[in-house]
Amino acid sequence: MPRTVVTFDIGQTLVDLDLDFLAVRLGQRGPSVSAEALSAAMPTAWRTYDALVESGASHPWHELMRTLLTGAGVANPDALVEWLYAQQATHNLWRRPIPTMVELDREL
Repeated sequence: MPRTVVTFDIGQTLVDLDLDFLAVRLGQRGPSVSAEALSAAMPTAWRTYDALVESGASHPWHELMRTLLTGAGVANPDALVEWLYAQQATHNLWRRPIPTMVELDREL
């Protein structure tokens, strides 16, 4: 019998961007940004991301972060965006479990 394999891109599927962790990471590099300010900037950042994807961009992670940080009041965020991207492998920002999706995954 053929084996079925299911894979997930866990970001925005099983886990959300952890804004508390992002605020801590930013503080390690200087800017003091609250999770609340990041949360307020999130809708605009996602609209920017979605528009870029719809226009053919394959994965505009940098622009999502740039828009998010700018919206949260970070001036000149480019160096921080590059640092955060370089850190993703060891300090992934998508780490806050989406409870309903984790339960669904367990059911499956």
